[in-house]
Amino acid sequence: LLGMFGLTVIAAIMGRAVQQDFEYRVEHFFFSAPIKKWEYLWGRLGGAVAVLLIILSSIAFGDLVGLFLPGIDPDRIGPIRPLAYIVPYLTVVLPNLIVLGGLFFCLAALTRRMLPVYIGSVICLIGFLASQGLLRDMSNKTIASMLDPFGVVALRETVAYWSISDRNLNLIPLEGLLLWNRLLWLAMAAAVIGISMWRFR
Repeated sequence: LLGMFGLTVIAAIMGRAVQQDFEYRVEHFFFSAPIKKWEYLWGRLGGAVAVLLIILSSIAFGDLVGLFLPGIDPDRIGPIRPLAYIVPYLTVVLPNLIVLGGLFFCLAALTRRMLPVYIGSVICLIGFLASQGLLRDMSNKTIASMLDPFGVVALRETVAYWSISDRNLNLIPLEGLLLWNRLLWLAMAAAVIGISMWRFR
């Protein structure tokens, strides 16, 4: 959920990674250098993903540091497990970063402007908030889980019948609807990135 509120940060960093070259008129230096188109684009995309992983990891780091603040009762927290911080990043944050970040990066690369990227991020956020009620009320939970690019519906379905104890002790496994949702949207992101790299001039 906190990673979703970083949607505008994802849009800003992913879009600026490629758009700033055109804004500051330095693209000629890169395009005349002995590098290939895919090397330029993948370098920019990979750098932006690395920066965003550092930024988004600060959420978990702040959460972890907060557990050691004075006045926190250790008995109410339970044991600190590193996997409880790592698994959500691998199953939710990283795939969402690739899916949404790839979309924003491609918008910036093809339009060479930031306005479409920011509009796209607002549409994604509004669309997500509006769709949650609709997807929750769908009779076919499998289709609803597949339609959600953030994976929230699939996560909710995975833990729908877990007890409070299960939710406190178990990590959400990457299987079933959640696994298929992640694979579907990562494949779609790969297709969008591939088409954008082909269309980029």
